[in-house]
Amino acid sequence: MVSIIIVNYNHEMYLKDLITSVLATKYSAFQVIFIDNASTDKSLELMRTFVDRRLIKIFLTENLGLCKARNLGASYVESSYFAFLDPDVKVTPMWLQRLVDTMESDSNIGIAESNIVSKISWGSSSKEKVKFYALGASFIVRNKVWHQLGGFDDDYFVGYDDQDLGWRTWLLGYEVIGLSDLDSTVYHRPGLLRKGGGLRFFRFHDFKNRLSSLIKNFEVTTFLEESPRITFAIISFCFEDFKNGQFDGLQIIFWILKNLRKLLQKRYSIQKARSIKDRDIGPLWDPSVRGSLHRSGRFLW
Repeated sequence: MVSIIIVNYNHEMYLKDLITSVLATKYSAFQVIFIDNASTDKSLELMRTFVDRRLIKIFLTENLGLCKARNLGASYVESSYFAFLDPDVKVTPMWLQRLVDTMESDSNIGIAESNIVSKISWGSSSKEKVKFYALGASFIVRNKVWHQLGGFDDDYFVGYDDQDLGWRTWLLGYEVIGLSDLDSTVYHRPGLLRKGGGLRFFRFHDFKNRLSSLIKNFEVTTFLEESPRITFAIISFCFEDFKNGQFDGLQIIFWILKNLRKLLQKRYSIQKARSIKDRDIGPLWDPSVRGSLHRSGRFLW
């Protein structure tokens, strides 16, 4: 059994294609847990037109954020695997079968990513066999690994959540891989969150979560080695804000300081369960591990 978890917020324009394609999936044992994060468009009206015993619909009255809502969806039913889809994708009939076959072929695989065809130019490449993390648009995770990870970090409202999950999966000693065959293809459209005014919101949370992950996941020696770059990234982020009359960077610093004790507690648990050294996974780091989201795209240091 696979639980397919979809979290939606104001993606009405994509939902018909998404749900129709998911329900047409050629796999014998799956259920769809659809969670609406208090959308303000007509997503709920559209979803009420879909009636299928495999489809569980949960309509929240407040926006919990992507990670907390995904964790909520995974808590409803115990399945052998959890598959996650973004609301702006369209799947092909064999996408899930290929993911399950891949996981069943090797118990050391913790997460597998679909062959994602996307209009978004940045992100993890789906053409790489072994990868640092799986894009959140479409991936599957083993139940055992999911519970060891504790799911997504609830404090990550949105942004850098998939990188953090993949990073922690490697630290547990499991692999993250990507599929490249046509049968596993999932089509991904540009996310609404990264358009217009949503870019600033995403940029804030992405950078906050990125710094949190560095604190939680790096070994002490690696963190010290990277600290000049981290400091430079923070200064650059704040400088961009000041030029635009904004103070998001300072708010992030205050948030980190306010939640430092909690971050260190998470770090203790992660480092205690670690079974691999930073130097062993360093070659897998793509630029996004050490980069930061610029107001108009991505800059690296």
